[in-house]
Amino acid sequence: MSGGRQTRSVWVGMAALFAAAGCGDDASGPADDGGTEDVAGDEGGEVGPTCPDPLEPNDDTATATALAVSAATPRATQSATIDSTSADFFSFVVPLDDPTEVTVSYTAGASDTETDLRFFVRDVAGTSVAEAWNERTEASETERAWLNASTGTEYSVEVTGGGAACAGYDIVVDAAICTDADEDNDAQDDPAPLATGTAVERTTWQDDADYFRFATPLDDPVRVTLSYTVPATDTDSDLRLFAYDLAGTSVAEAWNERTGTTETEETWWQADTATEYVLLVEGAGASCVEYSLLVDPAACTDPDEDNDDTASAADLPVGTPLERTNWQEDLDYYRVSTTSAGPMSVTVSYTVDAADTGSDLRVFVYDAAGGDVAQAWNTRTGTSETETATWDAVASAGPYVVLVEGAGGVACVTYTIEAASG
Repeated sequence: MSGGRQTRSVWVGMAALFAAAGCGDDASGPADDGGTEDVAGDEGGEVGPTCPDPLEPNDDTATATALAVSAATPRATQSATIDSTSADFFSFVVPLDDPTEVTVSYTAGASDTETDLRFFVRDVAGTSVAEAWNERTEASETERAWLNASTGTEYSVEVTGGGAACAGYDIVVDAAICTDADEDNDAQDDPAPLATGTAVERTTWQDDADYFRFATPLDDPVRVTLSYTVPATDTDSDLRLFAYDLAGTSVAEAWNERTGTTETEETWWQADTATEYVLLVEGAGASCVEYSLLVDPAACTDPDEDNDDTASAADLPVGTPLERTNWQEDLDYYRVSTTSAGPMSVTVSYTVDAADTGSDLRVFVYDAAGGDVAQAWNTRTGTSETETATWDAVASAGPYVVLVEGAGGVACVTYTIEAASG
């Protein structure tokens, strides 16, 4: 307005800010005591603030208010005010290559039908990386957006949408909204160490990739299990599990389409003694997903491991049955000694689940020179099977070597082996 004077009531959105600016704390504004207030555009007097904010000027990226986000304090909160005459800019630097949440929360006055805040997050090049703008339907509103931030990267937030009334709001930047003790483990060449035998609880989100590294103690099957539960509203998250050797060659994976709120991915492979492997977990959607990861290198082992070659063959006493395990590509070698000539046999008995259509153990017997002596290998037709290899022992032949080998199958098979003479 030009050439005149007007009285104005100031709505107070946040008592602390307005108190700092010397304003009253009544949300309806101080009573009009007949005084006057200078306003912008009044040539008859000095310009006075219509929406006092101690953070001003922060109307562009050059004057943005810095939010103190760090590894020590990953969550920063700032109170501010806004009306239709300005936009507020904030900046922050993320400490981790992890999801970051930005929220703007506010409450508009009962008669305020204009205020509808929105915000935009941009990188230093000015490229939009996230935004939130939902039409306000209640007096109170929270706008929320997530971004997959990069370590040490600076971002800016522009808050706009003020109305004729002065509105107070809180802006919160949370760089630890979906993180865990292993971050940053987002690259294959920088995986987090992972202990075996104990489940760990970790998190992932959308574009996040979690890499882990572990060593296997035996030349035995290793089983990796990934379990997670998501809210019913999360229709996107579907975690995947990949295993690699240190050369980056894939050794196993598990990726089944999730059909419920809870899912378990499981994969096995034949590991090598004292060998390191890398795991990758990825595939979350718009929600932060908490998952459990377990590496079990003893899921299918027994007291005789590693007995995977003739040099490490385990003793098989005559007349004493032993309970042992085998899986797919595993080789179990045993040594049977005899001091007299005559008939001998080795019997292997096992039972598998009805769903296991592949496992089919076979038995081979060799003399001390490695020559073939006997074998037993019948195609399994039921869930239970017994294989018996027989031969005529020669007293001077030295110890015989027995090999139990697993053909096919993806399940761990427990079997009983017994050597007999006479």
